[in-house]
Amino acid sequence: MHSACVVEIVKRFKEQADADAAMPMMKYMHNQFAFLGLPNPVKEFECLTEEQLIQAIEELWDLPEREYQ
Repeated sequence: MHSACVVEIVKRFKEQADADAAMPMMKYMHNQFAFLGLPNPVKEFECLTEEQLIQAIEELWDLPEREYQ
């Protein structure tokens, strides 16, 4: 189960995902990573405590799409 912060990040990323843009990104990286097709950073997020930020980073790193890393 993911923290509320990670759930919100995933939701925002998926809302802006572009499958057509993801294909060239995957090709460029020799199909080593999955991509959502986000060409630019997604909206800023509210400040998190250091503990929340570390937890979010660890959870996001485990997701398959490269943009989360």
